Amino acid sequence: MAREKLSRTGIEEEILILHQRVEELERIASEDHEVRRELRTSEQRYRNIFNHSSSGYSLHEVVVDSGGEPVDYRFVEMNQAYRELMKVNGTPLEGTLTSESAIGLDVSLLQRVFGRVSKTEQPVRFEHYSEDLGKYLDISAFSPKSGQIATIYSDITAKKHAEEALRLRTVYFKHLFESSPLGIVLLDNDDQIVEVNESFEALFGYAREEVRGKPINSLIVADSQVAEATVLSKQVFEGDLVDAESVRYRKDGSPVDVRILAHPIRMDGHQVGIYGIYSDISRRKRDELTNLVNRRTFMERLETELSRADGEGVSTAVLILDLDHLKDVNDTYGLSVGDAVLQAVAARLQATLRQATSIARMGGDEFGVLQVEIRDVGNAAGLARRLLDALKEPFEIEAHRIHVGASIGIAVAPAASLEGAKQLVSRAERALAQAKKEGHSSFVFHTERMNREVQERMLLGQELHGAIDRDEFYLVYQPQIALPSRRIVGVEALLRWRHPRGKEVGPGTFVPVAEASGVIVPIGDWVIRSACRQAVSWQTDFSPGIPVAVNLSAIQFKNPGFADSVVDALEQSGLSPELLELELTERILVESTGTVRDALRRLRGLGVRFTLDDFGKGYSSLGYLRQMPLQKLKIDRSFVMNLESNSSDAAIVSAITVLGTKLGLKVLAEGVERQSQLDLLAGEGCHEIQGFFFSPPVAPEDVSRMMTMGEGPVRPLSGTDH
Repeated sequence: MAREKLSRTGIEEEILILHQRVEELERIASEDHEVRRELRTSEQRYRNIFNHSSSGYSLHEVVVDSGGEPVDYRFVEMNQAYRELMKVNGTPLEGTLTSESAIGLDVSLLQRVFGRVSKTEQPVRFEHYSEDLGKYLDISAFSPKSGQIATIYSDITAKKHAEEALRLRTVYFKHLFESSPLGIVLLDNDDQIVEVNESFEALFGYAREEVRGKPINSLIVADSQVAEATVLSKQVFEGDLVDAESVRYRKDGSPVDVRILAHPIRMDGHQVGIYGIYSDISRRKRDELTNLVNRRTFMERLETELSRADGEGVSTAVLILDLDHLKDVNDTYGLSVGDAVLQAVAARLQATLRQATSIARMGGDEFGVLQVEIRDVGNAAGLARRLLDALKEPFEIEAHRIHVGASIGIAVAPAASLEGAKQLVSRAERALAQAKKEGHSSFVFHTERMNREVQERMLLGQELHGAIDRDEFYLVYQPQIALPSRRIVGVEALLRWRHPRGKEVGPGTFVPVAEASGVIVPIGDWVIRSACRQAVSWQTDFSPGIPVAVNLSAIQFKNPGFADSVVDALEQSGLSPELLELELTERILVESTGTVRDALRRLRGLGVRFTLDDFGKGYSSLGYLRQMPLQKLKIDRSFVMNLESNSSDAAIVSAITVLGTKLGLKVLAEGVERQSQLDLLAGEGCHEIQGFFFSPPVAPEDVSRMMTMGEGPVRPLSGTDH
């Protein structure tokens, strides 16, 4: 029988009650048969507790002198737990005096405790460390009946060590927490502040008493940043370490550029909060004179915005503003007044802009403005007018009334533009030069064709609505080649449009328009159905078939009926689900909801395979690679293009290949056009490649012909770089 797990108080009470009951029953046992039976039951209960308790138990008889004073204590009995605890197995103790026993304890201490219990008949409980035993003991002594002392011993060594370790960790953490030069905040699961350190107080201007129990977003996050901050918190709650740069706001409303490190705090497998670290990076991010962000930070934000806006059907505008007459101010009043003018201009421009618009001092008397999520060039023109109007009123600087005007150059990056930040700013600066030629207080767009281009996009949107009914869409297929065998292991279906005005329109032109106008969903359904029908014919001709990959738009995937449409396409065509591969963008993963994830799992459960397209180009967390049912990573062609000459691209390709392989994913590189690229990719262990080196996108019959040519490796196209 296993030893009973009784609490200390429970054992004492049980033993006292049983002793008292046994005495009473013994006194009347001779008079009542039922009482004798109860006596036996009580004795058995007592013995069970005594023998099987996990605590050590000993019973002592009080030895008194001629005057009735206790002088020693004789062992009456002890349980097995006591013998093991005191390391006296095999040593007969019954009948021996406590003062003469060697039980690994301070005998004089026990004698004093026993004497106290004998005189007061009150229990005593204390903790004691035995050097001989090397243990911490919790000891209780009490008198179950007159003339007897009972003791209970529990080994609390592990508990003591754990308490000491916890105390040391607490001391270490408190020291690190308070002495860190970085601002640290502890949040609960509701993003409410539990504690901050002195550096956090200094960084944001709040006393810790002001912030405890308050949501952090209500204190240091602007209204326009709540969505961004919520995304960061979501990533942490999903188990990711967040390392990001952003702007937060002090108590006085002034901005501070910070690097944010955040990770979850876990206890017993459950997340109980967030540990956030803030470091001030303003010197690297901001212009010292105006406290606006500097050119470098502006370019970083612009690059990020261009990536984020890709595929959303919105545009990004850059306005470069150059002050007129500032040189005259410097020459007339001195550089200190000129600096004060720059500070005043910065403040007035900031007051004109909404928070979602970024402004920077690009250098000298030039300012940059980033306008995001615009859907019409008229938005950029309206902003330019407001900025010019804001500078019409004179500035009062050191008793001087100073007038400065400005000229503005504007460049707009359309949705899904491949243009980078440097190119866009360069275009705006060229437009600025033209604005200065045309006269002060004017603005110029980079191209006069912009309005015509907007009108062209509107016309394309109208024409797309009837393109499916007019049978203007068709698919071509680009083979995907396995390495090192060079055999075709799949194809990617690519959409083409025979425009009704007699020209071919590329997907880079019409897909953003389709997304903006809402027709991308029926077009996407058509692509999946058409690709499935074609794949069925290959499944029949080339058993077990050729897997076909289909690109998905983020808008298409968010459609609630998306999973049903894929299932319908598979059922109507009869295609084996394992031969359909859906390519997801990083944006789909980042913005995925519970409904989207359920759709992914449902389709994966049927056998449909998923590829993460253009990996490394976007901004997804690596945590999504663990959470989503992916089978393949596709390295973006931008990293392959200059693979031989760009060591950074080569390092990224190598890292992605290793990462994918370690996660059990296939890795495919797209955009392979040269033998030298192929050799480097093969050397890195890339599993598959796709590109013009082997084949451009071709008609279905050409794919069939390539498959019919035999089982041997696919040959490179003639005229490619060998």
